[in-house]
Amino acid sequence: MRYVGRVHAEANRVRTALFGDAPYLAVHIRRGADRLHDFCHTGWGQRCFGWNITLDMCYPSTEAVARQIVEAQRQWDIPDGNIFLATDSPRPELFEEILQDTYGVRFARYGQHGPPPTLGDEFELPVDQVLCADAPYFLGNVPSTVTATIVQERDAIGWGRERTAFFGFGEAELSQFRDGWEVSRDFAWPTDTCT
Repeated sequence: MRYVGRVHAEANRVRTALFGDAPYLAVHIRRGADRLHDFCHTGWGQRCFGWNITLDMCYPSTEAVARQIVEAQRQWDIPDGNIFLATDSPRPELFEEILQDTYGVRFARYGQHGPPPTLGDEFELPVDQVLCADAPYFLGNVPSTVTATIVQERDAIGWGRERTAFFGFGEAELSQFRDGWEVSRDFAWPTDTCT
């Protein structure tokens, strides 16, 4: 998959406005009650990634999400507030507001914080994905195809896998994801064609 130049330009504009040159942590978390909920309760879903997918991986509690974000900030030395959140949460009062108000996690979202979007609504997900892929550090929701796409793009960009973690993963799962992987820029987006 290739993102069009307009998506890269928009993500760069938003990233610069939100974080400047500072490092940031990008977080993708599924919150929609559709496919992911059913997927997590099937034998196929539990086996298809090579890990036994648990509910903590599929649908971690807001408390667990906050705890893992704070731990990632500490581990990767991310300044407070330098968090980009990509989510399909259907109602902010059910997730984002609790994340901020109850757990003190400060974050930005495309189209809600920073500069207003210059692209149509249909570009929201691709811009979110590019912002997550471009982040020096990423925390994702492993059973989600959106997270899988972000990880593929991060691999293509050349980020080392030690800069990526997933909700509900322990050391064994992280080692399986990271060990034996070598960074390659073979499939990277050509930077001279982003206009």
